[in-house]
Amino acid sequence: MGISLAEAWILIIGFAVIMYVILDGFDLGIGIMFPLFPKTIHRSLMLSTIIPVWDGNQTWLVFGGACMYGAFPKAFASTMPVIYFPMILMLIALVFRGVAFEFRMKAHKTRYIWEWSFFLGSTVAAFSQGVILGTYVQGFGPVAPSFQTVPHYQWLTAFSFMTGLGTMSGYVLLGCCWLIIKTTGPLQRRAYKIAQNTVILVALFMLVFSIWTPFLSQVHFDRWLRIDKVLYLSILPAVTGLLFLTNWISLIRRYELLPLLSAVGIFLCGAVGIVISIYPYIVPHSMTIQQAASPPHALEFMLIGACISMPVLLFFTMNSYFVFRGKVEKPIHY
Repeated sequence: MGISLAEAWILIIGFAVIMYVILDGFDLGIGIMFPLFPKTIHRSLMLSTIIPVWDGNQTWLVFGGACMYGAFPKAFASTMPVIYFPMILMLIALVFRGVAFEFRMKAHKTRYIWEWSFFLGSTVAAFSQGVILGTYVQGFGPVAPSFQTVPHYQWLTAFSFMTGLGTMSGYVLLGCCWLIIKTTGPLQRRAYKIAQNTVILVALFMLVFSIWTPFLSQVHFDRWLRIDKVLYLSILPAVTGLLFLTNWISLIRRYELLPLLSAVGIFLCGAVGIVISIYPYIVPHSMTIQQAASPPHALEFMLIGACISMPVLLFFTMNSYFVFRGKVEKPIHY
């Protein structure tokens, strides 16, 4: 049995979102960690590890957002009234962060201003993404939201703030694991130490998320805690726990690649959990994937463009990481 056009587009959008979260996650994490690395040389090295790839990382956000707007316009229109404020805040922070990134590389007397700007932009962007995620997971009610029916502060909940802080912690873990691969000496040792503490914090946030989610609504409760589903759904937290243990042990033993691989696995397990919580809805829990999809001829037409652009984007991403592989031992200026 094949998948429908709408389901194919959900897979495409989901892939783009995961690529963005993992790739841009580590360079957002590097920005969040700036105050923990007070030495100018260390901050320059941290930025130098992401100079060749950070622009390409954000391309996945643009790609996923464009696909969402074109393939599921009803869902886009329904969710925006609720997440409008954190979405705008995220975009402003990303622009602010990009400006700070460029100016910091060239400034001298005002360098500290742009360093703090880079930190604030990265922090606000990461927190906003977590708030959007939390708002999405907790759902929008049985009726599709609109500007007339939904208060603009519905995103302002304890659960969404918790996911915002958890997302920041997860990005810091990715950033540490990236620095472990790309740097040496005191900077790498500092990254190991921060990662060991951060992985425990991320585990606590994910535990709270997992316990809290089933009690958000009856739909969530039935999805996770019904007796006939508990046994096979318990596989996911078991695998996630194993990945956390692997990450922590690999950090203690000073492995370089395994911490990043296990951290990516943790994020993938989180993505699977979110899918389990909301599928088959695209606007939880009022609009399904099929209800929100564009007409079939529009999906077919856009699919041609996606089949052309996605391989190009993947090649560009892989080529960037391949060309600029290896350790960064001195700051890069351009």
